[in-house]
Amino acid sequence: MRLTKLNHLLDRRTASGRCPDGKQHYWVASGEVRATAGNNIAVYVRCNNCSVRETVWLTANEYKMQERIINSSLDEQNRSF
Repeated sequence: MRLTKLNHLLDRRTASGRCPDGKQHYWVASGEVRATAGNNIAVYVRCNNCSVRETVWLTANEYKMQERIINSSLDEQNRSF
């Protein structure tokens, strides 16, 4: 099953990075989304190919614009277990 790709949320260098086997990273939501002080939202992502993890920091407005896609990615993974 193909999961929702979230590469567009990361900076260009990280999003277009490569896994150890040479494939391009395929970032999907991982774990929970957390709100922090200062109206920032932490979205945890992992590469679906090599399991490397990153944290994406979004403002509350940026998160609202991407919320449906992030939640969709999390739901897809929950259904696959």
